[in-house]
Amino acid sequence: MSRLLRLASARWTPTLVRIDPSTTRRWEDSVTPTRTVDLTARNYTDFAEVRWASLGIDVASALVVMDDHQDHLQRIEQAARAGFRHLLFDDNFVPGVGDIFSVKNACDGGLGSEGGGAPAQAPCGGGDLRRHFGPPRRCTNFHSSCTSLGPKELAAARERLLRAVDVIWEVPPIAAVDAPYQAVRKWVCWPSCPEWVLF
Repeated sequence: MSRLLRLASARWTPTLVRIDPSTTRRWEDSVTPTRTVDLTARNYTDFAEVRWASLGIDVASALVVMDDHQDHLQRIEQAARAGFRHLLFDDNFVPGVGDIFSVKNACDGGLGSEGGGAPAQAPCGGGDLRRHFGPPRRCTNFHSSCTSLGPKELAAARERLLRAVDVIWEVPPIAAVDAPYQAVRKWVCWPSCPEWVLF
């Protein structure tokens, strides 16, 4: 993943801040960028605990890549308070799927949350995804901490998200869709999937 990020940001040249407690080798790259802050594996430090000013980086132009399976909405708000403006989350599960409260969960909101002063062009809301894919829950920490949320809490989460971000952009899948998304196949391709759809 690091090589892809390095190549994709070659003209921009942000400092890459990589957050991942995992010990897998997915961050390895044949070139070690000098503009990288690694908080991964043995060097992992919780994003909220880092004293960013002591690292001497331009947080406003840095790109934070989150793979720590924590509540995305909380991370967005923490990053904004620290001065970061560019975040990338490696997971964005639909409501009822996955092990964290994702951007997509917050964006979906609850019944009636498509109004309430949100911009008319807001790309989400009203609880549409949640009604199809699963019960409203807010999970974090690799699904070890989950709480149920009602319509008011879900609508509030959506409002917090829309206040905290300027742009939400979701990259389309670039690989075969597998577990846990097998359960959503019937909603992606109805009544049946063409052969070229990779599931």
